[in-house]
Amino acid sequence: MRVGRHLFSAVLILFIIHHSPAQEVNGRFGTSVYTWERFDTVGSSRTIARAFQSMQLDISHGDVQFQTSLLGALTLHDDFGDDGSIRTSKLMLRWKNIGQLLDVSVGRVPVFAGVGIGTVDGGLIRANLMDRRVTLQAYGGGNVRSDLVMSGLSNLEKNFLIGAQATGDVARNVRVGLSYVNRNVERDGYVATRPDSIGNPILVSVAPDSKAQQLIGADGRYEYLDLLTLYGRFDYDLNLAKSHRTQLHTRVRLNEKVNVTGEYIFREPQIYYNSYFTVFEGSPSREYEGGVEYMPRPDMRTFLKYAYVQFTDAVSRRLSAGAAWEYLSIGVSGANGYAGELTSIDITAMYPLQDRMFIPTLGFAYSSYQLDESNSARNGIYAGSLGLVARPMEQFSVDAQVQWLRNPVAEHDVRLFVKLNYWFHTNLTFLGDESR
Repeated sequence: MRVGRHLFSAVLILFIIHHSPAQEVNGRFGTSVYTWERFDTVGSSRTIARAFQSMQLDISHGDVQFQTSLLGALTLHDDFGDDGSIRTSKLMLRWKNIGQLLDVSVGRVPVFAGVGIGTVDGGLIRANLMDRRVTLQAYGGGNVRSDLVMSGLSNLEKNFLIGAQATGDVARNVRVGLSYVNRNVERDGYVATRPDSIGNPILVSVAPDSKAQQLIGADGRYEYLDLLTLYGRFDYDLNLAKSHRTQLHTRVRLNEKVNVTGEYIFREPQIYYNSYFTVFEGSPSREYEGGVEYMPRPDMRTFLKYAYVQFTDAVSRRLSAGAAWEYLSIGVSGANGYAGELTSIDITAMYPLQDRMFIPTLGFAYSSYQLDESNSARNGIYAGSLGLVARPMEQFSVDAQVQWLRNPVAEHDVRLFVKLNYWFHTNLTFLGDESR
């Protein structure tokens, strides 16, 4: 069982808590259950329940921290779904401000470094130079699978993630960054039939290259007071020898109530170098979007955006508008062209009671879409939710929500979600100053 294989994570955490000289422990435990109705055959159904357990823990002593974030999932039926798993998005030991210069993280480390985004089983070093106006960071280790299940550092030479980023203030109000990432993803080999030199079919063992993605990127931001913001980004794929992404964004403040935004994004399909789909000619997209943001009063924000998306031989258009108050938000959107025909509206509301001890929530959404241009018939989807967030004490909360959905496939789909949260903070003195 996956759960049994990953109990090591929980044991390690308990060991560190018991033997650490940490002075502070912060964390959150969350237990939730999600239920829905599953139809095996027409007229025959049963209720399925899936349980989740999340944990975030931060143990610190001075400049040394142990941080972790875990999510366990288990279907409460022996004959449905998997047998459970524990996903680890963070499990690392961090030492900050070494020599007033370095931060070092070791373990399962999240990476956000320009073109390098992911999770690595290894380490990350960050150096802050010139009064923190320049930051250098480098990372490397085993490439973590997308399901975040711990698998160890097997075949590291074929399954690794390395990269670096440098960011700095090159002029007043101007900050730029340069980044690099090299990602290798191991793929299973297979046996296929291939012709030999005279055309006879033979079985050949194929071992795909582990080389997956190698990018370089540059980005920059310029801000002038709170009146103007400019942002630009360019990513280049070294393996495929072509541009990967180009982005330009601007925001101009016309007055205290009105902002104008504009954005251009060029995207190539994100396909790994060792993927079979690289044999097909990809179709890039170019997206142009403009918008207006208006705040008639401090607690109210409205927006209107229009986007034009251009593909190789087709176009798509998107229009969206919305308004948000303190307790209510409304959004309307529509799209047509290559991306499909869609019109939707969504409304969410909440209102705190008893000094925010109880917060009822309400939501409704409707979408109308057309599957095929040759068929003028449109389909509609209705969705609604009714929930309550209760926090009788500072450290404890309960979230409950009933969800309802109606579409051409399901006439009456009702689901229930319940979650319990517990926050805690405490001071420990296992090896510290007993007088505290």
